[in-house]
Formats: sequence, structure tokens, C-alpha cells
Amino acid sequence: MQSPRSRNIDRKPKARRWIDGNTESSALLLGAIRTLEAGYGGDFSGFVDFAPAEYRFNGEESGGYVLLRARKSGSVRAQVQIEADEWTELELKDSGDLRALVELITEHRLTDFDFATERSQAEFDEAVKAALDDPQSERKERLKYADPQAKKVWRKVAVYTRNPDVVAEVLHWANGNCEECGKTAPFLRSSNGTPYLEVHHRQQLSDGGDDTIENAVALCPNCHRKQHFG
Repeated sequence: MQSPRSRNIDRKPKARRWIDGNTESSALLLGAIRTLEAGYGGDFSGFVDFAPAEYRFNGEESGGYVLLRARKSGSVRAQVQIEADEWTELELKDSGDLRALVELITEHRLTDFDFATERSQAEFDEAVKAALDDPQSERKERLKYADPQAKKVWRKVAVYTRNPDVVAEVLHWANGNCEECGKTAPFLRSSNGTPYLEVHHRQQLSDGGDDTIENAVALCPNCHRKQHFG
């Protein structure tokens, strides 16, 4: 009998233990889940109680499926249902492969979402990079007049367009160290050589939190995951 699915990882002890015990190997799986959940998660999407962890997406519009199975190596096996009896399999090894998965889903109209969120994230990352390249004095000047309330863009879900100056300033003050555990960033970005930290809002924007320096903190991936799943 198939194990019922749940978006709440705490209800799947085998999957939870594997994710907690394999933080590096589970990183790509969790990233893929976050990307697809915004645009593809149906009412029955969720974790199955397997180890390594597995997540199954049910398309609300098509009834189709995307299955994500983590591998001990850190890669993810993705199976996409193109037709009732036709499946395509992809091996995800990095974010580039994840983009290929998104394009496949969109190409075959498995969902009515256009995954604009992911494209917006890429544009936002570029804006943060540009803000980091600016003198700190310029960022501070822009922050004086910035609206603390993030703009909300309605697609099929609410997507918040964050202020890149807030992210840049928080990363600047963190100086490459996680503000939760105090450890040095786990690696440098291949794109620009800067320490990889993730900016987390203490009070989530979706809960009415302000997009400000005071409401944000720079975290390593492990501590960031702990904030959301711990």
C-alpha cells in the first residue's frame, strides 16, 4: 500500500531522519521541492516516508505527476508523467538541471503555471550582485527611502519582490559568517567568489514582515533550513 503523502516532513519520520542526517545530499532535493511547490503542488503533493527522501507532486489541472527521489550522492532522480502511460526521467545534479526540469514541465503544459517565479529569482540574484558592487553609502541612501513593505505580485501564488539592497547590506555586515551558528560560509559562489549565505526574514514577508535590514539575517544553508524545517 502506498504511503500517504504529506507536505509536513515531521509526519514522515524516515524521510525526516534521512534529510537531517544527510544535509549535503538532501540540499538539491529541497531546492527542487521549493521551486516546484510554488507552481505545481496539487492537493495531494508531499513527502512519502522513504529513505532517501522522496517527494511526489500531483498537478491540480492535469492530474499528472512529478516524482523526485533523492540519491545518496546528492543528485535527484526526477520522473515526469508526460501522458497517462508515458514518463520521462531526468537526473538532476545542479540548478541547471533543475531549470531543464521546469522547462520540460512547462513545455508539456503539465501545469498552467509559467514558472515566472524562478525567472524572477534569477533576475533578483543579478540585482543583489549589482547592489553588492555598489558603494555601501549608495545602498544606505537608497534604503533611507525604500518602502519597508515588499511589493506583492499576483500570479497563481503571491510572490514578493524583495529589495536587493536589503539583501546586499545584510550580507555585507555578516562578512561571510552565519549569524546563527557563527561559522564561515560553507563555500564561495562560483559566479563571483563571494561567501554563500542566504538571507532569511525573521518574520516572513507572507506573514506581514517588513523587507528591512532589521528583519533580516544572513544564514548558512543548514541554519536557514533549520529555521524553516526545524
